[in-house]
Amino acid sequence: MQLLSALYRRLQDAAGDCDIRLRWITQGGRQHSAGAAPDPLSGHFRWSEHRATEVISAQELRRRLRGLLREPEAEVVVRLGDEELVLRRDARGTRLHRRRAAEVLTSRSAGLEGPRQYYLDLGRARPLLRCLGFMTEEGKVRRDMRRKLRQVDHFVELVDGLLRDIRPGPGGRITVVDCGCGKSYLSFVLNHYLREQMGIPCRFVGIDVRPELMEECRQLARQLGYANMTFHQQPIRAFEPDEPIHLVVSLHACDTATDEALGLAVRAEAAGCLLVPCCQAEVRAQMQDAKGTPWEGLVRHGVLKSRLADVVTDALRVLLLEAHGYRVSVVEYVSPLETPKNVMILARKVRERDVRAEALYRRLRDSLGLDPAAERFCRPIPPGSG
Repeated sequence: MQLLSALYRRLQDAAGDCDIRLRWITQGGRQHSAGAAPDPLSGHFRWSEHRATEVISAQELRRRLRGLLREPEAEVVVRLGDEELVLRRDARGTRLHRRRAAEVLTSRSAGLEGPRQYYLDLGRARPLLRCLGFMTEEGKVRRDMRRKLRQVDHFVELVDGLLRDIRPGPGGRITVVDCGCGKSYLSFVLNHYLREQMGIPCRFVGIDVRPELMEECRQLARQLGYANMTFHQQPIRAFEPDEPIHLVVSLHACDTATDEALGLAVRAEAAGCLLVPCCQAEVRAQMQDAKGTPWEGLVRHGVLKSRLADVVTDALRVLLLEAHGYRVSVVEYVSPLETPKNVMILARKVRERDVRAEALYRRLRDSLGLDPAAERFCRPIPPGSG
């Protein structure tokens, strides 16, 4: 409990600052918060849970904090004026670090309207956000980039949740591969979040077929001093990793490029996979001759055919991941008002294989007479009944 002792000492040092807030989130999803009484040295704290508030002693606070840190996953954030202390427990262990309170931005200092809590420290990330075009030279978020920044921050939040279940490699390092990375906005931001904010060693590998974009990314990485980021101009399917991959991400990679990323995750047995698919032209093309198939009456109109192709393609991808031992969630990444391509597939490796998912995959694939690209880029699903 040395880290808790360090936290208590810092609370004691903050006698002149009454703006102390504690909050934590456990794996069960419960949220708690506690604030200091007017005199932090009085040894009493306000504890709020389920809209009920009670005053507890410092001894009781210690007991509850110790109990919290027995949870598989927990986070304690202590707000002390213009800084925060973060005590975090997850699969990588327990650690305590300091950060500026700007990491939970609630002011208008960055030119944003209204209170909003950000995962990304906009103050510390200012040089990066300027280089990426999110901020002006004065450190204000560009009006036309506000929506994009919110999307990027939401991506960081989702990845943070995914990484909590991932056990790092030697030295605590996490390797992330960004497939069809383009300008790599998300990789640069996530690299900053992991390295600068969370203190987690990491390596990022970007893959894209466009040489001009890969050279841009290399130059930006050199400018920012990110020697842990490398970029490869090649097809995703041709990439051969030289070390274990912990997380594969792919955002809006066109058509079967998403399937190549999925195949890379499966072949490399990556601990996690995050996909935001784009167009689904491959399955749509296989629907051209629908006569005599179950969907003959569904594809007479182009709009319905495209929507059906989207749903079927993503359903096959989900079943394929599950068949290869991943626990999968499908969520809306952003509002459909911002983009109709807003489906995100989040997958965590939890077992070697799932025979029930294999059977469901074969049944759907065979009943529709499809030859999905995703399966060709993975290990084939063996034949069987069901």
